[in-house]
Amino acid sequence: MEITASDLFKNIEDEYIRYRKKWGQNVDRLPFGRRPNGAGGYHLEIHDDGRMALVGTDRDMETERRETCSIDELLYWIFQGSANSRAGMYQPSEMKDPRQAWFPKALDEIEKLNPAWRHRLELEQQEILRKHPFSN
Repeated sequence: MEITASDLFKNIEDEYIRYRKKWGQNVDRLPFGRRPNGAGGYHLEIHDDGRMALVGTDRDMETERRETCSIDELLYWIFQGSANSRAGMYQPSEMKDPRQAWFPKALDEIEKLNPAWRHRLELEQQEILRKHPFSN
């Protein structure tokens, strides 16, 4: 039996809700749909061949597109941004570069959802720091 785009969207939404609950958040749906809403932000495209695209738009112009066949990867992309946002709410004290406090916090936040994602985010942070080291 082949899975439909609607079924796949529902599976993604169920996983999204499950992960949000791990953060203590009670949500009942994804924060975006399957089509652009005209106001900017993200939407999810699901293709017949199983590819999924997380698409960002601004003023009806596409600004970002990430494609995958993996629900896990798609959810990582969604929650990686959320983990960084949650970490950014932390007010570091006396650090010239707030990333010194934010990066470890983001790792802690994403690990609460999926421990395997922590390593992936850590590698991304290391690449950022390779290009843009902490300022002292």
